[in-house]
Amino acid sequence: DVVNLPNRGQIDNLPRNAVVETLGRVDGLGFRHVAVGPLPPVLERLVLPHCRVQLMTLEAGLKGDRELALQALMMDPQCSHLPADRVRRLGLELLSATSQWLPQF
Repeated sequence: DVVNLPNRGQIDNLPRNAVVETLGRVDGLGFRHVAVGPLPPVLERLVLPHCRVQLMTLEAGLKGDRELALQALMMDPQCSHLPADRVRRLGLELLSATSQWLPQF
């Protein structure tokens, strides 16, 4: 099946621990990845920025670092069409709206 799991090398040219959608097995032992090898270079260039943002967002959440969280949002390819001040406002709104689940901020 297709599963979302931390990268333990199943896609060997993406960062370890980034969550990747990959082939996997589900059985009595749980969810296990199936190694698929490296992404072709053109796909790696598309996916790698998302992995970096994901890991940066995780680090910000674990540390409770508001500025790092906002920087991760500014680096997100899905925000690339917005000016930095708008991304910052959006990030602050998101943190405020989710404050009950993210008390570290």
